[in-house]
Amino acid sequence: MVKDCKTYGLADPIWKEDGDHLILEFPGLGIGEGVREGVSEGVNDIVVEGVREGVNDSLNRLITLINTTPGMNAKQLAIAIGKGHSTDERYLKLLRENMLIEFRGAPEDGGYFALDK
Repeated sequence: MVKDCKTYGLADPIWKEDGDHLILEFPGLGIGEGVREGVSEGVNDIVVEGVREGVNDSLNRLITLINTTPGMNAKQLAIAIGKGHSTDERYLKLLRENMLIEFRGAPEDGGYFALDK
């Protein structure tokens, strides 16, 4: 993960233990402690029909990340949520198809943004 962060120009992640939980923070991206508190209630209630509960949990983490740090590309998002690039692309496709996010910009340097509900 550290190698991937360096490859994509991100700062090294910070690993913290909190009781029986491991917290991973990405400096400079606003990802980590406090993110959930700042996200609107509507974002936390996203349910995409026809997918497993675990996938919906991952989709919620992804939309939360996009909402709090707009403009990240697919590679940065995959690293931040700890999923592979192919999985991340499938999740992004589901969110686009459900009109929750959009891609803006050129393929080389664009990013994802949350849509208003």
